Amino acid sequence: ATLLQGDNDCDGEIDEQDALKTLMARLLFAYSRTGGCTSIGDLYIDELWGDLDCDGDADEFDALILFAYLAGLPPPVDVGVCTPVGQALPAN
Repeated sequence: ATLLQGDNDCDGEIDEQDALKTLMARLLFAYSRTGGCTSIGDLYIDELWGDLDCDGDADEFDALILFAYLAGLPPPVDVGVCTPVGQALPAN
């Protein structure tokens, strides 16, 4: 299965649940994800899973990036050279 940047729970779609789970992970709450999915904030190849602005953590700014993507808006913070939300990621 192809993984998409921003599909933080690996369910095959980017939705508000991915943003919510980013916030839950940040607060150390348990959240559901598809089997084999990297935990939010853990290393995936050379980036942290869920770190959409490549600042070294998966946090509320990354959740805002997802909400903006879902609303059809540009990212509200600089995403630098990160893989854009919605783009396919290489298999781990």
